[in-house]
This record gives sequence, C-alpha cells and structure tokens, in this order.
Amino acid sequence: MTTGDLLRAMVVRWYITLVGVLLTTMAVLTVRGTDGVYETQVDVQFLPPVGFVRTASNNPDNDLVAMAGLIEREMNLEGERLEPASPDVPLSGMGVRTGTMVVLPNEDGQFDFTFREPVLRVKAVGASAEQAEELRDGRVREINEILARLQASDGVPPRERMDTRQVPAIPPVKLVGGSTDRAAAVTGLLGLLLTGMACVLVDRLLVSHRWGSRLRWRRNGREGSGPATTS
Repeated sequence: MTTGDLLRAMVVRWYITLVGVLLTTMAVLTVRGTDGVYETQVDVQFLPPVGFVRTASNNPDNDLVAMAGLIEREMNLEGERLEPASPDVPLSGMGVRTGTMVVLPNEDGQFDFTFREPVLRVKAVGASAEQAEELRDGRVREINEILARLQASDGVPPRERMDTRQVPAIPPVKLVGGSTDRAAAVTGLLGLLLTGMACVLVDRLLVSHRWGSRLRWRRNGREGSGPATTS
C-alpha cells in the first residue's frame, strides 16, 4: 500500500474519514483537558522512649519495626490493599488520582521480605495541593492514634512509650503530570493512522465484494444464454 492508495481510500470513503477525524478531535481535546495530580509523601519514623539508653544488648529496633508492622496491617484492613513492587513507587504511578497508601518499606523488593527500618511511608495524592496535604496528615494522625491506643491498652507507662517523628518535618507537595501537548500530538497521529487503516480496509472489502458480484452476474449470464431447443 502506497501513500497514494491511502489518500485515495480516505477521499473515496470520506464518511469514514469524517467519523475518524471527529473521534480523533474528541480524544485530543480530552487529553489536553486532563489535569495533573498533586502528590506528597512523608516517613513516620518510630522512636524509642525518651531517655532510653541503647547498648549492644539492648537494641529496640526489632520492637520498633514490629510495632510499625502491626500498625501498618491495622491501617490496611479495610478495602483493597495496594502492593507496590518497591516502596519508592509513586502512588500516582499506580493509577491512583485520589487516595493514600501506608507501607512498611521492604528492603528485599517484590519477592522477599526484610524489614529493618522502623518507618511507615505515607503517600497521598489528590486533585489539589490542599487535598493531598489533608489526606497525608490524616493518615499520620491515624498512625499516632493507633500507636497511643496500643501502648495504653498494654499498660505501658507514658514515660516508657514509643514516639514518632516526621521525616521531613515539612513534606513537600508536587504537581505530577506528563506533557499534555505531547500526549495530544501522539493521540492525534494515532487517531489519523487508525482512520486511514479503516478507510483502506473498508475500501478493499467493498471493492472485493463489487468485483465478486460482477463475476457472479457474468457467470450467471453465460449459463443462461445457451441456444433454445424445441422438442
């Protein structure tokens, strides 16, 4: 198929070209009108009790990691739990446009589990910076509330309780979104390509059908034009 064949098919099958151009235009406008999302994340680091003296035989890291894991499981009991291949995968990259995720970072990736850092990574994404911040801060408050409740229910004295801190203290919020101009251009080219292919396909099918009809008509005409006989 040459460029001339493509252009001829698009002109001859103008009605298909018209529908394809209209659909492509709608798709391009939709892509151009797609807004980005705002994303933010913060690490909630679990800390030993104030005044705790760390020694070679008295290391609280395992207890802190266990507590972080317990809280992570409790926070993800409801709804479908997202399982990123890496704790560094952005929430927006998983197709989420509004929501949160709380994950205990796994150092061994997707197929094994090793948790060494007493940290819960809180990720939030929203349609505005304010919404993303509100969702993030709400999950951080929930972590602290669960931590306080669990220790209080175990009868841990206030001076011996674990604490948390945010890292960084003031988490940034960034706008996430690809190049809408580039996406619109690719969408337009793809739409025109599909339109041209549809025109060529329909044109070939109709031409093949027309020639087949002519051949059958000629064959029937020859079969019915034999000499007449009388008995």
